[in-house]
Amino acid sequence: MRSWTPVIESEIYTVLEKFLLMGIVQKPTARLYFPKRRVISTSGFAAVISSERFELICNFLHFIVNESLPTYKGPTILFKIYPVICRLNIKFQTLCLSNQNIAIDESLMLRKRRLSIRQYLPLKTSKFGIKLSKYVNQEQDICGVLLYIQAKSRYYS
Repeated sequence: MRSWTPVIESEIYTVLEKFLLMGIVQKPTARLYFPKRRVISTSGFAAVISSERFELICNFLHFIVNESLPTYKGPTILFKIYPVICRLNIKFQTLCLSNQNIAIDESLMLRKRRLSIRQYLPLKTSKFGIKLSKYVNQEQDICGVLLYIQAKSRYYS
């Protein structure tokens, strides 16, 4: 490992913030957000965290300890990310007003790499990905997220 130092809470928030910004300012690879030339740089990325530190944190980022698997009560296929999904749904539900009109939006989050919950939909433009259902209110605020797993033919929130 290259010069690993323990991660502090503010660095985790910085990495998560960069993930959100990467959804807005889209580039083909993560390395392109941290170029050497200032002309093509994306402001706000390299000034806050170095590319090497960003990669290290991303490679070793996990949200649950593997030893807690015997006491885990959710779907085993989502063991690593289920606590994050539950936490996000709780936050979404506290921010969403229940007296508003709510719509269900199904989408496919593009994912070509090997993944056990990946779906293949031949009629979509992006054929491989993670199938999501989102509850959205009139202002396009997300009120909840469900993940679809084909093996069980079930949605998990």
